[in-house]
This record gives sequence, structure tokens and C-alpha cells, in this order.
Amino acid sequence: MNKYLISLSALALAGACSSALAQDKDAFFVSAGVGQASYHVDGTTGGNHAQDNTDTAAALRLGYQWHGPVDFGVEGGYVDLGELKASLISGAVLEEATVHAKGWLLGVTGKYHIADQWLVSARGGWLHASSDVGYRVSTPAGSMNGNSSVDGEGWYAGVGAG
Repeated sequence: MNKYLISLSALALAGACSSALAQDKDAFFVSAGVGQASYHVDGTTGGNHAQDNTDTAAALRLGYQWHGPVDFGVEGGYVDLGELKASLISGAVLEEATVHAKGWLLGVTGKYHIADQWLVSARGGWLHASSDVGYRVSTPAGSMNGNSSVDGEGWYAGVGAG
């Protein structure tokens, strides 16, 4: 059901954007961003553990923005939140895990211009995330590997100034 909702939302947004492009070139936007994601994992007690909890994150958003005293818009896009890598050595057992998160978003944006050269902005909306998890447990007797995927829904928000 969620895949159908995402597909219909993307088609509706694409239709709105193409008609917006024909009417007002300044109202259609494409936004790309690159930054750093940082993961926080609880419950890492005992043993010798190492964790690479930062990775590059990237987002691509497109949408339509109406101009006024406060600019208001809608956006949709894709975000890749990078990968977490962790390992734990406890005695002769080595456990390794990776988590890679990514997802689709649909939301609203707002922008307020202060004078002619400054602005503050905010965005927020719905995020459908998918996390791919891989693990490996190695012992002197052998090793075991596995993979799984987890989907979830939630909200995203952000603020900015420029």
C-alpha cells in the first residue's frame, strides 16, 4: 500500500511541477544537498567495540513554491542517510554490523525574506525510510552471515538561514 501511495504522490507532484514550469519559471525548484549523517547506537556494553557512526548523506528534492510575504511550497524527494559500521570483539567472537538508511519524503517548505539579502527557511513532512542491515558473527568454529531490511515511517524537519 505504501509503495502505491509514494508512486501516486510522486506522479501528482511531477504533474504539478510541469504545469508550474509552464506558468511561472520562478516557482519550480530542484534542490540537492550533501552533508554528514551521524548515527547513535545505545547498548554497546562489554567487549572491545569500534564504531564508524558518521557517513556522507545526500538529498534530492523537487517541488513548487508560491511567492508572497512568506514563500510557501510543497516538495518531494529522496534522501540517502549513509551507512553505520560497527564491530565488537568479545573473547574469540567477532560481531560486525552495517546499517544503510535511505528514504522518500513528501512535505512543505516555507521561506521568509528579511530585507533583500537575508532569509530564514523551514521544511518538514513525512519520510518513508528503509534500512538495510547486514551482520556477520565469526568464531573459531565458523561464521554466520545475514541480511535484513526494515521499513518505517516518520517525520522530518529542518530550519535554515541564508
